[in-house]
Amino acid sequence: MINSQWLFRWRGLSKTGEPCEGERIGTSRKAVCRLLVREGLQPFSVHLSGYLPASYWQRAALIELSLQLASLLGAGLPLRDSLHLLAEDHPGAGWRCVLASLAARIEQGQSLSIALTAFPQVFPATWPPMVTLGEMTGRLDQCFSQLADNEGNVQLLKQQVIQALRYPLFVCFTAVLVLVGMFTLVLPEFARLYQSAGAVLPGPTRALLTLAEVLERYGLLLLAMMSLLAMVYRRTLRQNPVWRQVTGRLLLRLPMLGRVIRHHNIYLLFRTLAMTHPAGITLDNGLALAAATASHQAYHLAIIEFITHIRHGHAFSQALLNHKLFPPQCRLLIKTAEYAGTLDDIFGQLAGLHEQRTRQLARALTQWAEPLLLLIVGGMVCGLVFVLYLPLLDLGEVMGHF
Repeated sequence: MINSQWLFRWRGLSKTGEPCEGERIGTSRKAVCRLLVREGLQPFSVHLSGYLPASYWQRAALIELSLQLASLLGAGLPLRDSLHLLAEDHPGAGWRCVLASLAARIEQGQSLSIALTAFPQVFPATWPPMVTLGEMTGRLDQCFSQLADNEGNVQLLKQQVIQALRYPLFVCFTAVLVLVGMFTLVLPEFARLYQSAGAVLPGPTRALLTLAEVLERYGLLLLAMMSLLAMVYRRTLRQNPVWRQVTGRLLLRLPMLGRVIRHHNIYLLFRTLAMTHPAGITLDNGLALAAATASHQAYHLAIIEFITHIRHGHAFSQALLNHKLFPPQCRLLIKTAEYAGTLDDIFGQLAGLHEQRTRQLARALTQWAEPLLLLIVGGMVCGLVFVLYLPLLDLGEVMGHF
């Protein structure tokens, strides 16, 4: 298993004594040397080449790789040769290492489904069992084509949600910049103006200018403290399940974003079941794979609860009974499908329904957030201007008495 995403380049001698070189992913230089020696190679030099962050393993690259592998296997090329060919031509060093490692494991007698489990950061949890079925039926090409289609649908939905939220986030960022500019550039000038005029400032103006002075003096310190708190919170969120549950509940209670999260997680659940159940994977095992792909802690725990109910002999519709995270329509449709024996069709229909609902809510969130954000930003700017000009109005009245 890949424990750390460090990329190393090495040079040495092959089993036949010929000069060779290559790349490996490992935890340290010594670990890579031991791995090479175990493979019968004699490394002369092993150098650290770079670090591969989690963002390196892009889903778009995985989809393209799946389609290429499906095409090669469909053309009759053996699996090992297909992996070697893709490893030689792939532009990404990390992907070349993964493909070469898969080919080497297959040469040693491992099945591809088992070899994939060594790279959980690269291949989703749904891949090994689906590849196992492809190996059993001898239709790996169709298996990889289906996996590529499913990953493509998830990636497309994710991109659409991000695009829908992009403009509101841009408005928020612009508003923050405007407020920072006013507090650090405009307000100090007004403070000097009023000080030179000797005007008696109203309470709101004094409070605003005091806040501007504090931000001007300690702004960088406050920014550093906020960044530190954000890092600590993120670390705590990653390590403490209680914090994750609390944060997850708060997100689900948000007016529009909470509904987007709900429908997106329901879509992920039924998309996984629509892929695994027709392929012959049992419902409890399909739910276990869905739990691994859930993007929200509450839905992950709910799916684990479903697995327990099903393994105790209950129907899926009974497990969904009175569950607040899932709408009643899901249970009714699944109960009907259990009696009719059409769970495969219902899972696909529910996945499509909640995928469409997620897109609609994302668009509605954008339409709802844009005017609200503009109203908030405009109100804040108008409020600042009004408070700043209060002393000028008082000065005008004073000058009018002369």
